[in-house]
Amino acid sequence: MDSSYTEDDTRHIEELRQRNEALIASLTEKDAELERRERALEVERALEKVRARANAMESSDELNEVVAEVFSQLEALGFDPRICNIILYDRATRESTYWLSTHKGSVLPRSYHVPFIDHPYHHEYDEALRTGAEYSSIELSGESKRNYDKIFFTETEFHELPEDIKNGMMSLESVVVSSAFMGSGSIEVVADEPLSPDRAEILKRFARVFEQTYNRFLDVKKAEAQTREARIEAALDKIRARTMAMNHSEDIADAAGLLYSELIKLGIMMVSCG
Repeated sequence: MDSSYTEDDTRHIEELRQRNEALIASLTEKDAELERRERALEVERALEKVRARANAMESSDELNEVVAEVFSQLEALGFDPRICNIILYDRATRESTYWLSTHKGSVLPRSYHVPFIDHPYHHEYDEALRTGAEYSSIELSGESKRNYDKIFFTETEFHELPEDIKNGMMSLESVVVSSAFMGSGSIEVVADEPLSPDRAEILKRFARVFEQTYNRFLDVKKAEAQTREARIEAALDKIRARTMAMNHSEDIADAAGLLYSELIKLGIMMVSCG
């Protein structure tokens, strides 16, 4: 240091240096906090879009569109997996229904039924779900993955997947399956590496929101069943009234015509009725 500086000068310079470092550290922390808040708002907006789509469901056929919204929002948040699955799990039979989106971002238009598979991956998944785990990350690789792929893509409804998707997944030497669990199943991300802790937390939040979505789906499905039952009872009442009013054998043709008409209204297509 310049010998012309006094001891007080040196002390003041050191104090200024320390204050400058403290200011830089404070600004860095504030920037990081701002980024965390912006990310939290971004995640909440994505979750709200899923909630809104679920609440707008009027038919159980629209579950596919809710699934599409889930995948779309995960992608918007920076998730870039090879495959995303939403799995609805039957605890009694241990069978599953899969809805999936590919790495190309498209949601396949149907679900796929998968029975319980006697493979270490399914046993580990089943154990995690039954014990109430929130999250798991399981690696499938080598011979274990090849054995699983052989069963999964030939002995379940996944054998009906487009060939390019099947071949693409089976060609991978290893994958990591990250699952966020909910009461009715899980949301699953299949990628080359485990999710970061931040993305694992986001996936768990999506699972909780989808659980609410699925409950909405069950409510809609129940309402549809009740409406259909009411329509069936109304149709039966009409047919009973018509048959009770029959006075002549030729009235049978009218009753048969009414029966045919009511069946058509209920969506039961027939060539003839008699």
